[in-house]
Amino acid sequence: MRNKKQTSSTLLLCAAIFLVFAFVYLVTPPIYNKVLTKKYETREKELLEALTTDSDTEMLITRYAIENNAYLQIQGESIQYATPTISSIGDIETNLSYQSYNGKAMNLTIQYANNSVVDLNRVQMVVLPVSALILICLVCLLQFLYKDSPQGDYDKLYKATSDMLSLSDQAYLPIKSGNKKQDALYKNINTLYEQIRMSIDALKRQVDDKSVMENHLLQLLKQQGQKTSLALDEVIDMLSKMALDEGKYRNHYLYLIDAKVKLEDLQTSLNQDVSLGTSDTAMKTVDIEKYLKQLTASYELLSLKKRVGFQFNFKTSFKATIKELLFKKFFEEIMAFILLQCDSQSNILIIQNNYDIHISYQGACLTPASISQVQKEDAHLRTAFDYVKKMGFYVDFEETPKKDGMQFVIHF
Repeated sequence: MRNKKQTSSTLLLCAAIFLVFAFVYLVTPPIYNKVLTKKYETREKELLEALTTDSDTEMLITRYAIENNAYLQIQGESIQYATPTISSIGDIETNLSYQSYNGKAMNLTIQYANNSVVDLNRVQMVVLPVSALILICLVCLLQFLYKDSPQGDYDKLYKATSDMLSLSDQAYLPIKSGNKKQDALYKNINTLYEQIRMSIDALKRQVDDKSVMENHLLQLLKQQGQKTSLALDEVIDMLSKMALDEGKYRNHYLYLIDAKVKLEDLQTSLNQDVSLGTSDTAMKTVDIEKYLKQLTASYELLSLKKRVGFQFNFKTSFKATIKELLFKKFFEEIMAFILLQCDSQSNILIIQNNYDIHISYQGACLTPASISQVQKEDAHLRTAFDYVKKMGFYVDFEETPKKDGMQFVIHF
């Protein structure tokens, strides 16, 4: 498409150049001859006036011949004057009649030299810059018309949408055409593309998180499988010896209780380690500000729907050691709660206060009694605080100091 556009522009330029110089070639000679003839007519009129009043005829025609490179001849009843002959007589010849200063009738013949080529070259030295200016203006006009033509808009749209299909970062439609409807359309396309990109990025992050979680659970199950296998082998061996009445295992009552205790310990261990699938997650030291910015990037699409923005206010950077997968799940739950409860066109503030992080939102304020009730009834908050218990730090859910919403205060 781009090559076709360049070829079309080149053809337009060539056509414009040809038209301008054809115009100069065809129009300049007639215009020049017309101007030259008019100049000679004016000078001939002045010569006739001088001949009718001045007696020095020979001097007048000689001077005229020299100034205009012409051959003049005057004939009367008995008088004849002629200037020296000239070479290369041209096509312009004039025959005039007049009365001399003494009242005699005279005939004047003027033949001009063929200097049109030299003079025409001089004229074209003036005309060509003008024609070049006309050419430049014409080319600019053609380019402007082509740029603002519907085909030009289609080319922009085609290129931008092709880039969008390949998910290019540079895909963008300019919205400064001056056409309100077109600008609105292009703006909607750009917004839709940004939302699609953010949605894809969010899905990628979710897939990556799930992959990490699955790998962690797989490792956890392998470890628990080994522990379970050892415990079960011990219980099975005990029961087998009890069935054969071997040695001390003849006391079935005592060792049945022992086997029951071992199985209960195994059950407790499994419940503790597999509960929520993450209680034994690895620890990781992170820069809190960078880490929270990375997490909030996953919610750009959801926050866009309510026109909610994120604002960070960190005075100093600090690091903390966290159980990463647990913290991610905790953050997902409180963000799900916040995005449901916050006002539209508001900001979610993430502020550092020493080693505490305040995550606040604008919305309905809750009383202390209702806070406790919401923590029990809301699924997101209930799950979030279950994760808090396993992470080893404290989280308060309270009113903001301005009493314009609620905040989570994470104490690291």
